[in-house]
Amino acid sequence: ERKAGAADATLPTVLSKDLELIALAGAPSMEETVAFHVPSRTLVLTDLLFNVRRADSFMQWLVFRWVSGTLGKAAVSRLWRRFVRDREAFATSIEALLDWPFERIVVAHGEPIESNAKDALVSALRARGLLASAAVTPMLSPAE
Repeated sequence: ERKAGAADATLPTVLSKDLELIALAGAPSMEETVAFHVPSRTLVLTDLLFNVRRADSFMQWLVFRWVSGTLGKAAVSRLWRRFVRDREAFATSIEALLDWPFERIVVAHGEPIESNAKDALVSALRARGLLASAAVTPMLSPAE
């Protein structure tokens, strides 16, 4: 059974048992596909979430601090609010993504999130107004 928004790309058989994909709907200019690596319980994101802790140059500081608003924290770029054209389709994709039992997130921009990953993603989406549903409850780690 495919999840809502599941990517149409066909994975080689050797990868298909360990990797699940969702193409995020509702933001056509982004063409964002997210991946869940089942054995490691890792979510792999490209542009949906940033976790850039420090800027190594003025240009990085300018882009991550002022353009995207993501410097120093796990955050969704403020630009996503402009990219999402169909909020309902986007919400459906995000709900499917949040159904995965991921424990960590690897991002294309910044450092991996090794703990409380689902909480971090939910908080970042809510901070940008991209997750309004109170029905989504972050998973707390066993220690909490």
